[in-house]
Amino acid sequence: MARRRQALGFTLVELMATVAILAVLVLVTIPPVLRAVQRREGINAAQTILDTVEFAKVQASARNRAFQVAWTLSTGDLSQNGEVRVLEGVTSACTAFATTPERTVDLKVDYQSIHLSSIQPIGLTAFCIRPDGRVLDMSGQPIASSDAEYRAGDVHMVLRRYVGVNQEEGPRHHVVVPFNGAARIAFEEVPD
Repeated sequence: MARRRQALGFTLVELMATVAILAVLVLVTIPPVLRAVQRREGINAAQTILDTVEFAKVQASARNRAFQVAWTLSTGDLSQNGEVRVLEGVTSACTAFATTPERTVDLKVDYQSIHLSSIQPIGLTAFCIRPDGRVLDMSGQPIASSDAEYRAGDVHMVLRRYVGVNQEEGPRHHVVVPFNGAARIAFEEVPD
């Protein structure tokens, strides 16, 4: 009797089904991975700014001098991403500061798509960190809130990711600097 020999391997239908399943899995996982990468860039930029603020707090305490945290916001045409500067004070009062920054974070250099788009409260151009760790406005007073959404004394530095002019993408990151205590990062999801 002749024995039939079985073919080893896969049929064309089995291979096509496997490729189709893999293609569906790849298509399903791409959007969450892209969102994670976008969020990570924003988190990294926010963490760099938070570290800069914490640096100013530590230096104010160690040197017994006030430190100023000042910024330049992103421009409307997105040619400037924004910048955060730390300046050392001459005394422990929030009055006179050096002109050369102790530390600078230029978002255009390190985070090309992340922009420092706004500061809350509106109109604040800088804040002062006293040696005791308090965060005050440049007149030495607690920072007042002009918006019911934000707590009095808190400064919110809002970072956004842009992929083109007026094309915001991903969550907004807020570096929240309270009147007293540790700064933190908060997130705000942007509606699609």
